[in-house]
Amino acid sequence: MPQTLVFGPGGLYRYIEMSRKQTSHAHEHAPPSARAVAASLARARARCGARLTDTREAILRLILEAGRPVTAYELLDALSGHTGRPRNPPTVYRALEFLLEQGIVSRVESLGAYTICSHIGEAHSCVFFLCTCCGEAQEVSDPNLDSRLAEMANALDFSTAQPVIEITGLCRNCHHEHGVAHRSMK
Repeated sequence: MPQTLVFGPGGLYRYIEMSRKQTSHAHEHAPPSARAVAASLARARARCGARLTDTREAILRLILEAGRPVTAYELLDALSGHTGRPRNPPTVYRALEFLLEQGIVSRVESLGAYTICSHIGEAHSCVFFLCTCCGEAQEVSDPNLDSRLAEMANALDFSTAQPVIEITGLCRNCHHEHGVAHRSMK
């Protein structure tokens, strides 16, 4: 089970529950291009081979096309609507578990949602920057951070699974749109 640390307004280490209902905003997030979706699917096929079943690929495609973190039930609804026949939650959860194990998707813990992993198949700490206004999620990875987290875990004699850090705030577009003064963590 990944460890989750959420930073945001109200203090360091305070868990902030983000609502799936986002406030309205004027900017639009462009969906991923067909070329980007096809390239990601090709990487997933190369990684998984025949184990990337039609259902798993359909779920992966839905995550890719969403361009934002999506919940298992959003995927279930979309999958059922796409195929015209109802699907069971265990089907979606099994596919998500497989995609997680393969390092193809990442779980955004505070949202209970899934998004494409920006570093498919690579072991790394997930650092998500989550916009509390529009719901955008950006994943970054930094080998220096990975090393520092490993040092801290070793100092505590702590065995980690896959560290996940979630930082909430406003994305560039919402920051400019709402005229909020930029505050960085120092």
